[in-house]
Amino acid sequence: MTGKNVIFVVSDSLRADAVLGEMAETPFLDDFICDNTVFTDAIATSSHTKDSFPGLFSSVLPSVQGRHHIS
Repeated sequence: MTGKNVIFVVSDSLRADAVLGEMAETPFLDDFICDNTVFTDAIATSSHTKDSFPGLFSSVLPSVQGRHHIS
């Protein structure tokens, strides 16, 4: 049995209109998207990057993890 690989491509503060459409210059990303599964309806677990990343891998909200971003 062969395993499946999972790759997270994550970018902080990247607007969709900067990489999608006729004016975008992202050939590698365009090819990557065409050959893989893309989830277009994702919701962040927090508005702060530092608190969102643990949720990517655990599917747990920061309040459950005991973490909250404090400036």
